[in-house]
Amino acid sequence: MSRTVQYITIPVYTDMDPSTLLDIAIELADDITSTIESYGETARILEEEIAVAEGGDAENVVGGEQHA
Repeated sequence: MSRTVQYITIPVYTDMDPSTLLDIAIELADDITSTIESYGETARILEEEIAVAEGGDAENVVGGEQHA
């Protein structure tokens, strides 16, 4: 069985520095993977693909290999 890529979009309303928010998102990726696996499914989240877009603007992205 092949896995498909699924994207999660979670708007966060905060004045936190985007780099700090990126660190939090990276930490939460392990929790998301564990929760998915608790349902008997497999999951993989690549840290280098996690990014934060400030203000929804693709020009102001922190993280993600495509923005390095």
